Amino acid sequence: MTENSILSLVVDPSGVAKGVGSATSSLNGLIATASKATAIVGSVVAALGTAYKAVEAYAESEAATSRLTAALVKNGESAENIVPVLQEYAGELQKLTIYGDDLTISQMAMMRNMGVQTSQLKSATKAAMGLAATYKMSLVEATELVGKASAGETGMLKRHGIVIELVGSDQEKFNQLMQHGVENFSQAEAAAQTFSGRLTQ
Repeated sequence: MTENSILSLVVDPSGVAKGVGSATSSLNGLIATASKATAIVGSVVAALGTAYKAVEAYAESEAATSRLTAALVKNGESAENIVPVLQEYAGELQKLTIYGDDLTISQMAMMRNMGVQTSQLKSATKAAMGLAATYKMSLVEATELVGKASAGETGMLKRHGIVIELVGSDQEKFNQLMQHGVENFSQAEAAAQTFSGRLTQ
């Protein structure tokens, strides 16, 4: 810097002020641009997260439906006519309980594979939910008990605290267990009304 330049700044400091102001304005512009870029990136990440969850949910639904279809076909039944009916029922139960429809459909498939008749799947599912809520077990555990009972295996019930008198043939005992479960379905509905139950729904 020459002596004249230095002298000019000393005599007229407004040039320095203008320079600083211009630099500050540019910096603020950069900060604003960076903030907008950050917001855009955040929106993109959120959108990708939502899309991933949607794809994951679709995959779970497809897998559950596939299992149910396979179980029905294995037993010589028309899945095309039955699956939609059971899907609708699973959706209705989802509104009343903490159990998602995909989980319910998967349990229906498991019970069908264990020998529960298709005509009994709705009541058996409802019974399993009642047992699960009443005896503090998972729906999968309750479903297994119902499935085994349909084949005459009721010895595991007491281990889960289910102490009820079952008499008669295997089918009669199974029907009695189902009745007990269905009668306690209100427990599953009540669980959905709690704070944690609403969060799960």
